[in-house]
Amino acid sequence: MKYKPQAGKGDDGRTDISGRRIKKTSDIIMLNALIDEINALIGVVRSMDKKIKINHELIKIQEYNSRVSSNIAGYISNSEVKKLIPEIESKIKKDSGIDVNKFIFFGDDKLSSLLNLIRTRIRICELLAWKLGKKESAVYLNRLSDLFFIYSIKYLSKLHLL
Repeated sequence: MKYKPQAGKGDDGRTDISGRRIKKTSDIIMLNALIDEINALIGVVRSMDKKIKINHELIKIQEYNSRVSSNIAGYISNSEVKKLIPEIESKIKKDSGIDVNKFIFFGDDKLSSLLNLIRTRIRICELLAWKLGKKESAVYLNRLSDLFFIYSIKYLSKLHLL
């Protein structure tokens, strides 16, 4: 794959998206940047320990997030994102047998803290998706936030139940 950057093309504060030039301060650009950051943070988790039991799920989530980002940019339809929601819901159902009866402060474990940080970034993305009227993307991000909360809790426990 070749990538040839076009130096200086965005120096006017605008960028190309879906065949048009828009301001880099646009909420669409901000949301896609945050989703990109989430995928980068997921990459950090994956690099920490290749043997974590959710590694293959994290790869899939990175792929799903790229599709959501494409939807926000206008490259793929809402129905394509809607298909991802049951995928996340099935992962939640599989891993949701946890009992949380007190507020949790993360910080004792690096992996669970990083998973929780990803969850908080996903929540910000969800809010922006709602603001942009991207319902399917917002619902997907809501479910993804739930899933990362479950991952955070499970990795917080020293049992590593995943």
